[in-house]
Amino acid sequence: MTADPLDIEQPDALAGYLRSTGRIGADEQITIRTLAGGVSNRTVLVERPSGEGWVLKQALPKLRVAVDWFSDPARIRREALGLRYLEQLAPPGSTTPLVFEDPDRYLLAMRAVPQPHENWKGMLLRGHIASDSVLQFAESSPTSTAAHGRGEMNCLPFSMNDHSSNPFASSRTTVTPRNVSRPPRRSFEA
Repeated sequence: MTADPLDIEQPDALAGYLRSTGRIGADEQITIRTLAGGVSNRTVLVERPSGEGWVLKQALPKLRVAVDWFSDPARIRREALGLRYLEQLAPPGSTTPLVFEDPDRYLLAMRAVPQPHENWKGMLLRGHIASDSVLQFAESSPTSTAAHGRGEMNCLPFSMNDHSSNPFASSRTTVTPRNVSRPPRRSFEA
């Protein structure tokens, strides 16, 4: 069954979808704001009267770049799966939990980061590298040397080296740019 088309950047359509799927109340008045920087996804912030905020991401089949660059929007399922695992692996409060997923519409919602905050990507693009943020990220990463030394990698429900049981390796997304020359692949294995 194919889902009805939905463009989450259309506020009336998104509000109608959230109401019809029971994710918000029938009379609930929400604020919807399109977030900048979405190249591979449509990305919006939904703010509820309760103060709860969600970031919704909808994967695009064609990236918003000057050349034709296509990518399977089903990749959003891997991102949702990653959010589920990160919530189990990362220190409490260090990730934005998944709120819901709609695989038929290539859509996920995660809890929004509380305001005020500064977007790390924006900081990096401005050339502002906060070493304390980099250190905090590295130390909290479940793949860091510190986490591995503490045995935290043992909580993964699959082996990182066993591609038959690793859900992140079982169906890799292939991004195929059209009309773009690519440099040859390099191997960094010893």
